[in-house]
Amino acid sequence: MDRAVLIEHLSQAERHVADGVRHVEQQRERVKELGRGGPDCRRAVSLLEQFEVLLAMHIQDRNNITAELAKSKPDEVTEPALTIVFELPPKAPHFIAPTSNH
Repeated sequence: MDRAVLIEHLSQAERHVADGVRHVEQQRERVKELGRGGPDCRRAVSLLEQFEVLLAMHIQDRNNITAELAKSKPDEVTEPALTIVFELPPKAPHFIAPTSNH
């Protein structure tokens, strides 16, 4: 995979990990506020467990991208992700400035 694409994916994975950490921390606070009993607390704990699983997946994804990036060579030449093609407009007739007859 193109190194630039890997770097972009790594940046996105880092954002996912940061968001996941924030969600887990917030949900842990909710669980503490609710205490350890009751149906609301069980739902909050279940959601916390889901957030923790998702966070682990995001961390694994980030680690996989980091490993792949480490294997790629910084000077590796790859196909460009996007090729821009344009054409010059056809040549216009040369402009001939009017002459003044003074």
